[in-house]
Amino acid sequence: MAQKIDDSWRLNLIPSSKRLSPIFSFEILNKNIELQQGMVSDIDSIGKTVWDGGIVLSKYFEKKFVDIFKDKNVLELGSGTGLAGITAGLLGAKITLTDYDDGVLDLLRINSAKYLQPHQFRVIKYSWGEKAIDLQGPFDYIIGSDIIYYHNLAPLLQQSLIELATDNTEIILANDPFSVIIQNNFFTSIEHVFTIEKIEIEEHHEIYRSEDISIFKLKKKINSNSNSN
Repeated sequence: MAQKIDDSWRLNLIPSSKRLSPIFSFEILNKNIELQQGMVSDIDSIGKTVWDGGIVLSKYFEKKFVDIFKDKNVLELGSGTGLAGITAGLLGAKITLTDYDDGVLDLLRINSAKYLQPHQFRVIKYSWGEKAIDLQGPFDYIIGSDIIYYHNLAPLLQQSLIELATDNTEIILANDPFSVIIQNNFFTSIEHVFTIEKIEIEEHHEIYRSEDISIFKLKKKINSNSNSN
């Protein structure tokens, strides 16, 4: 019988007063980073705090993407406080971080500027389903964590992925499902456009992983009949 994975590190398992502290401290690439979050009384947007999927994705990048992100053009959707995107930047990527909420964008600018060079990152207001006028693709990678959560937003996210991904783009999504049904329906709805691979949990970081959090890789199928390049 397989041994149960220890996920006692998870933020969801600690009191919200500690989880929603003004500063989130975490180690990436042997460097301690401190990300500004919204105050406990100011969490009017779910993007103002770090979520467990972002931690899993960041540590997966740390383990598997050393040298892979170097000089690559990477887009993060639903960046929130920016943990995964900043990690990609620390690994050498040119990163475009996006969100729709002005307060979240303010946090993104503060956090990104603290750890990345000015020429290396851009913070752009972008809502899923919008025409991507200012994002400056094409992108080698599109990343996101814990962004598959509301049923009514799923079609907009799908539309963005289809529009923004080229045949050469790899999409990497980590998700701690708010609803397994929503997650499953999301991937079922786009499997005619993308190949979808679930990364084995043994490939995740040895500590920062959980049986509840999955990482998926998507790539456009040839002749998928989508409207992008």
